[in-house]
Amino acid sequence: MTTRLPFYFMDVFAPRPLTGNPLSLVPDADDLDEARMRAIAREFNQSETTFVLRPSLPGATVRLRSLTAARVEFGGAGHNALGAWLWLENAGRLAAAGALRQEIAGQVLPVEVLREAGRPGGQPRGGWPGRARLAAAEVGVAAGGRRGLLPVQPGSGGRRRPRQVLQPDGRHRGRPRDRTAAGPLAARLVADGRVPDGSTVIIEQGYALGRPSRIAVSVAGQRVRLGGSGLVVAEGALLL
Repeated sequence: MTTRLPFYFMDVFAPRPLTGNPLSLVPDADDLDEARMRAIAREFNQSETTFVLRPSLPGATVRLRSLTAARVEFGGAGHNALGAWLWLENAGRLAAAGALRQEIAGQVLPVEVLREAGRPGGQPRGGWPGRARLAAAEVGVAAGGRRGLLPVQPGSGGRRRPRQVLQPDGRHRGRPRDRTAAGPLAARLVADGRVPDGSTVIIEQGYALGRPSRIAVSVAGQRVRLGGSGLVVAEGALLL
């Protein structure tokens, strides 16, 4: 018997469709086993596919699992997690915005969903670009922490455009957006006194790839929060 499994494509850190960083997302994935999840991620062939599940740890609102096209599980809380929360809000799955918590890679991490005034939860919004913020892990800024973040190109209005460079292990490539570069860059700018501690900077990426992205990064001491907008750009169903 054929089963229809809904899926969605998100553009994350994006103010409009076909910009930012793409993400494939599968909600209500509790009945999928490990092999099926990995096969689906390979089929979508995105940098990450995120599966939304019921939480298994106390205090979490949802559980997220993200797999690369190479079927490797990815635990980072970046666009893979942000896109899931934006979808949950857009689909009316969140009874209230504000402080929430996600289970990812065995941790429970805080999330803040910012709801647009006049749009109560449960109201379908189609492609409305919602916003959310993720509290990232603490970021150390040791001497030489710039490796992998250069060159940094000035953006307009004091914004910054980081570009990742290839590391010796070959794992990192330039992408439309990458919080792996954006978070440490903001922490480095604060440590160098170029950005006041406790401030928020806007980091632009992806222009060379034709998919401009905007990441809001707030730094307070060693604590970094990442935020941005995103929207649903496609939906469909897998026939399994």
